[in-house]
Amino acid sequence: MPIPPLSPHNWSGVILMLDEAEQVIWHALNSPTCQSARSRG
Repeated sequence: MPIPPLSPHNWSGVILMLDEAEQVIWHALNSPTCQSARSRG
């Protein structure tokens, strides 16, 4: 099931808290799975 597009109008007045963002970024940059699937431009 595809994720529907996000509309900024649906998020008006919302406070978004990104918990553990540092771990997510580290994983995206350093995990073996992500490194092997990364585009080599």
